[in-house]
Amino acid sequence: MGDGGINFELVSEPTVNFGHMEKQFQRINTEDPNLNINLPVYSIHGNHDDPSGSTYLSELDLLHTYGLINYFGKAVDLENIEIAPLLFAKGNTKLAVYGLGAIRDERLHRAYLENQVTMHRPEEATEEWFNIFVIHQNRPAHRGKHNYVPETFLEKWLDLVIWGHEHDPVPVPVLNKEMGFEVLQPGSSVATSMSDGEGKQKYCYLLKVAGRRYRVEPIALETVRPFYIEDINLTAIGYIKDDGNADVIRDDVEKFLNKKMEKLIRKAEEERRPQQPKEPLIRLRVDFGNVEPLNPILFGQRFFGRVANPKEIIQAVKSKPLGRNNRNGDTSNVSQFKSMTIVPEVVTSIEDLLKEHFKRLANDHLQLFSPDFMNESLKQFVHNDDKEAILDAFEFQKAQVEKFLREREIDPASVSDLPESIRAYKEAHVDMPQYLSDFAAWRVNSSKVAKRSPSQATGTAAKRNRTGSDDEDAPHIDNVGPLSLAPLSTQGSVRGRGRGSRARGGATVARGGARGRGRGGAASAVSPTESEEEEANDSGDSNGPSISSRGRTTTTRGRVTTTTRGRRRTGHITDYFM
Repeated sequence: MGDGGINFELVSEPTVNFGHMEKQFQRINTEDPNLNINLPVYSIHGNHDDPSGSTYLSELDLLHTYGLINYFGKAVDLENIEIAPLLFAKGNTKLAVYGLGAIRDERLHRAYLENQVTMHRPEEATEEWFNIFVIHQNRPAHRGKHNYVPETFLEKWLDLVIWGHEHDPVPVPVLNKEMGFEVLQPGSSVATSMSDGEGKQKYCYLLKVAGRRYRVEPIALETVRPFYIEDINLTAIGYIKDDGNADVIRDDVEKFLNKKMEKLIRKAEEERRPQQPKEPLIRLRVDFGNVEPLNPILFGQRFFGRVANPKEIIQAVKSKPLGRNNRNGDTSNVSQFKSMTIVPEVVTSIEDLLKEHFKRLANDHLQLFSPDFMNESLKQFVHNDDKEAILDAFEFQKAQVEKFLREREIDPASVSDLPESIRAYKEAHVDMPQYLSDFAAWRVNSSKVAKRSPSQATGTAAKRNRTGSDDEDAPHIDNVGPLSLAPLSTQGSVRGRGRGSRARGGATVARGGARGRGRGGAASAVSPTESEEEEANDSGDSNGPSISSRGRTTTTRGRVTTTTRGRRRTGHITDYFM
């Protein structure tokens, strides 16, 4: 913002460049009479702020709407990606800026192979334009031959490609001799993870274009927190556990790592610029060999106030042996740190612990609920203080599999058909980013229940129990049908989200009423009357599982089931979630 003038002109059609916006916002902020823009910002989205949800919106849509930035490069139709350039003119210089926001790499790779990406060139004086392409994708291959965008997929008539997403800065443009254009990889402006590429100097850049010539000036950032990373192989250094040193080897290793930390802290103090934060980030990636790994949290306690990451200093790794000699034929250096795996005994976060736990459960107990999906909901619960994330994730995946089974006319109560059907379901839902997007859209549609306070949920659940019907505002999840639960006992602990339905025998079912705690504490469920129990017994209907309190015998639609604690499930899809 400011009163200065703009010395260049946008000569392309804003309704084309910003066609993804609503009509009143298909313009650049410099043309807004209510704003004084001195330095306009043009931006594409990355993979952390990409469009999602049922409305397919990004945070950048909001910033563009407020007139703070000019958001371009959003692909609305992923089956037909058309990229129209922003055309700027200043004197004799004509600049065409193409942009494509982050798209899942496998999908964009496939789109290029199937010729579904089109870049439009100016019709007038086509060869006079200096062409820049701004892209945010994996540049080298990452875990798969299709999980990146090769430079050879791009157009040869481009002059400069500015490649985002990669955190490792390459401040000098690199010529692709085959394609004829140069590639600038700016890198991240701050350290976002403790890996090799983040320890390098960070830059911003000034690009000057005159006619068909250009120059890039990297500007070193002086406010980024210092970051140092070092690889240590204790076996190569000589710290090997044997019968003679078993009692002292671990103390010796701890003293050695303490000295290493002191050395790096002194280095950080000597190299720190005046505007940089005082506490550096330091990561020691240690291959402990046969020595018992140190506890990273206990080790880091002595460095509180001296480093920014005291609980995450040590990362236990296994070094990968080299398969060939080095350049001089010397094989003494037999390890490198290209492939790192965290030692299972050292878990530094609850997410790592649960991830390992769910992986162990995946085959035997967690047959349907995805460990990756569970981890994502856990992150939302922990980092975003989203109290409903895990419960919503459970309800969403349960609803999705029921819908999947109904579409294939499979009876969820048929235990014999479920394993094969579940395998088919998991094979059809391997796209985790898309699954998370569907989950976000589902939560938007269910927001009235998700945002209801506990006291409101309790009142609503009680109201349902009195009336025997759902609140009209509560969303219905794909006609749950056979998953309706049997009558609840008033004793015991009942937890849930306040959704109810009426049992066929006349008893009221509170499927997860309000949260009740404590043994014998009252929950938001109404015990069936004696006449209702008799009616349920006479009906002979055996659908649905039963829920009872500890040690109680509950009559459920003609079936008597005794449970010792919690929930009793018989031949039901819910078994595959627990």
